[in-house]
Amino acid sequence: MRESCSPVLTVALGLLLISGVAAAPPDADTFRIWAAGDSHVPSDIRHGRESLAKAIRQSQGEIDGAPGFDWDIMIDVGDLSASQFPPTDADGQILVEQDRALK
Repeated sequence: MRESCSPVLTVALGLLLISGVAAAPPDADTFRIWAAGDSHVPSDIRHGRESLAKAIRQSQGEIDGAPGFDWDIMIDVGDLSASQFPPTDADGQILVEQDRALK
């Protein structure tokens, strides 16, 4: 019997592939991991907050008063959706839209 990936893992891997962050780092001796969690993207967007996009913009130095930092890959270890149910296609679309904050 073949096992499949969870929907959350599938979305996370898709975001890495779409964004290109999975590419080799410029300095092969240093690999910087940004660990984050509980971005609650679909529930936060209903309250006018782009939680994931804002964090990405901050990491790139685009938020006044919040210095940027270098990273090669971000691992989101918490729940992305703040829901008791599996993410929907609409949730995935919101994640992709916020992922576009990557440069």
